[in-house]
Amino acid sequence: MFTPKQLLLLVLLLILAVLFGLTFFMLNPPKIKNLPVAKLKVGEKVIQVELASSGLAQMKGLSDRPSLEKDWGMLFQFPDATVRTMWMKDMNFGLDVIWIREGTIVKIDENVYPKGLGQPIVSSVEKTDSFLEVNAGFVKTHQIKVNDKVTLLNP
Repeated sequence: MFTPKQLLLLVLLLILAVLFGLTFFMLNPPKIKNLPVAKLKVGEKVIQVELASSGLAQMKGLSDRPSLEKDWGMLFQFPDATVRTMWMKDMNFGLDVIWIREGTIVKIDENVYPKGLGQPIVSSVEKTDSFLEVNAGFVKTHQIKVNDKVTLLNP
């Protein structure tokens, strides 16, 4: 059917096609448009949040955005509670990361800023089922603390 040389050439072409496809995807990731928006009560403060509920939206997060509007955030919700991590890949501004389990804040990482190639990675340390990213300084400004309640007002 195929000579060994033809088979080798076919395999090499297939490998090149896969590498080209992966490179194209990495350099041109899919754009996420129009995420669902809801109101979220964090402690006593009500804000607007984009809901990152799909795997793609969670992977992309706030990356590549120039900024985040005041009193806005992105809520990442998951069906289970586990230790979670996030990193600042392609971020252009600092964040406060609020780790949540069953509607209660369990940990807060304040003023996490992107740092070039060595992007910071933050972890919930304990099991969480969601986390909220807001502008750096939000936690201090609104006196948000561990054990405050977080409630989705219009899911």
